[in-house]
Amino acid sequence: MTAVPDPEALLVAALRAKAEVTALVSTRIGTSLGATFPQIRVTLTGGSDRLVLNTGRPSLQWEAWGQNEAEAALVARVVDGVADELAGIYGSGRIVSSWRQGNYFHSPDASTGRQRYIGQLGILTQS
Repeated sequence: MTAVPDPEALLVAALRAKAEVTALVSTRIGTSLGATFPQIRVTLTGGSDRLVLNTGRPSLQWEAWGQNEAEAALVARVVDGVADELAGIYGSGRIVSSWRQGNYFHSPDASTGRQRYIGQLGILTQS
């Protein structure tokens, strides 16, 4: 039996494949926060690991970080704009479809004072 693909890795790869996203953040898209801004951090927040055979329906949070609020807001608008267009094959898995889960919002990080916007999306994955 083939394992369900890693949803965080799939979302990172899908966002890196979008030219409008990498035009703003280059390849600074991952699951941990780096020291160079702007960037995007992706975190698995829930959902189903396995629906039928090798499919999953995870929920993920994305954070658009910037050096200032305007930069973080621009990255957030672009990520939100491609959220429904992430279907494709990435590495060992596939995003069958993707969708927004509510509106993104401004949420400066209390511990660092850095500007960020947070959004949520769902993906249907398949290996």
